[in-house]
Amino acid sequence: MAETGTLIAIERQRFLQALPWHLNGTLDAEEQAWMTNALCRCPWAARALVREQALLNSIAAPQPADADLGLQALLSRVRPARAAAAPSQPSWTQTLWAWLATPQLGAAMAALVLAQALLIGWMVSSPPADTGMRSTPVTELRTLRVTFVPEATEVQLRTALRAAGAKVVGGPTPFGEYWLASEQLSLNEMRALLLASGLTRSIDVDLAGPRGQ
Repeated sequence: MAETGTLIAIERQRFLQALPWHLNGTLDAEEQAWMTNALCRCPWAARALVREQALLNSIAAPQPADADLGLQALLSRVRPARAAAAPSQPSWTQTLWAWLATPQLGAAMAALVLAQALLIGWMVSSPPADTGMRSTPVTELRTLRVTFVPEATEVQLRTALRAAGAKVVGGPTPFGEYWLASEQLSLNEMRALLLASGLTRSIDVDLAGPRGQ
């Protein structure tokens, strides 16, 4: 057993592995008692608990200072003003029936049939070119699986996440892994900024995301 106020290496490993289950309240009575004792006698364990709680509760990093200038914010301001200024318009069903009743319908249908015939003819006569490229699925998740050094403080982690434009989208696992994503930066940019913070122990690209585990 370690001296009062410290945890030896094997105890630290036990503490870090049990910490996620301590946070969600699923430890058995014996393990919970050990965790409580470790938290009471070891300042390092108490700091690690505070850091993990803060990181878990802070699902997303704070928005950048100029977030109000983004497209969504701009659209949210423009739409109400545009709706208030727009004159009353007929419903789409009224417009459709009015158009169907016009002589232009026959000409439009003929043009559509001709366009379809031309398109089918072009597809049959033109074999697809082999460019050696494949498209990327639009549903692909773009995440990094990250573990942080135990000594990192809450303030340091918040600063690192904010600088990388990252948010937590999954975790922690029993091994202290988190999944991070960014709506602003690419995976390579986010990875480089996190590495520069010096707070990461491991960083891996994980396109499957937390649901793939």
